[in-house]
Order: sequence, then C-alpha cells, then structure tokens
Amino acid sequence: MASTVSSKRLKGTTLALLIDGKNYIGDVTSWGLSAEDKDADVTTFLDARSGNLSAFTLSLGMVQSTDPESLFMKFWESTGSELKFALAPHGNEEATADQPIFTGTLIVPNAPEMGGDAGNNTYTSEVECQLTAKPVKKVTGQLSTLLDS
Repeated sequence: MASTVSSKRLKGTTLALLIDGKNYIGDVTSWGLSAEDKDADVTTFLDARSGNLSAFTLSLGMVQSTDPESLFMKFWESTGSELKFALAPHGNEEATADQPIFTGTLIVPNAPEMGGDAGNNTYTSEVECQLTAKPVKKVTGQLSTLLDS
C-alpha cells in the first residue's frame, strides 16, 4: 500500500518579506512567485544545460501609503533599481527543510498605481517584479542574514 502524504500548507496568515533589510509584512496584501518561458529569440547550449529557460517574477499586492518607510514609497522611488529580497512563506525567522526561505534580486517596475474609488476604504496597488534569476531556496540560515549570502 502506498504511503499517505499530508503536506504542511501555505496559508494567507503568515509571511515575512525583507527587501533591503526591512520586513514589509505590514504593507503586503498578496504575493506570488511564478515562472514563464523566457522571451528569447535564441537558446544557447549553456542556457539549456543550466536550465536557464524561464523568466521568474514576484507579484506583490500592497497598501498605498505615502509614509517614507512604506513598501509603496520604496517602489515609487526605486523604479528600475535592483533590490535584494528574502521571502519566508511561513513567516519563519530561520530557514529549514520544511520551511525554506527564498532569496533573490528583483527589478522594480514602473511606479505603482496610486489612487482609488471614493469612500473610506484603503487603496491598494499591485506590481509585478522581474527577477534576475530563479529564487534560491535556502534551508539554513536566519532571515535577517540571508540577504548578505
């Protein structure tokens, strides 16, 4: 008889997202890592051998805020910049095999959209950041120090 698997599930209740050393958990409303086929007119043998055939993105939903420390302003003022990030889907401070932390470098897209409908609701924006490479899955190390490795 086959063994039964019951995996630890990701839920929308925990997250840690460090960008340039700041944890923006209070500003993030949604996130997603994805890969698509690279838009390339040619694939080299080195690309094929190294598995460098995908373009990775990090999509983020965030609250709109003009607070200078907010993620919204970080992106507003950093268009085109490359920023290091560490993402812990389980919100953990220490990377483990069961709760890895993913690190990489994102490219800040155009400034996020600002504004919304009339009323007393909080405005949000979404951005899709291209990554310079596939995120690295870390199974050891502290969240705060993984940006330096």
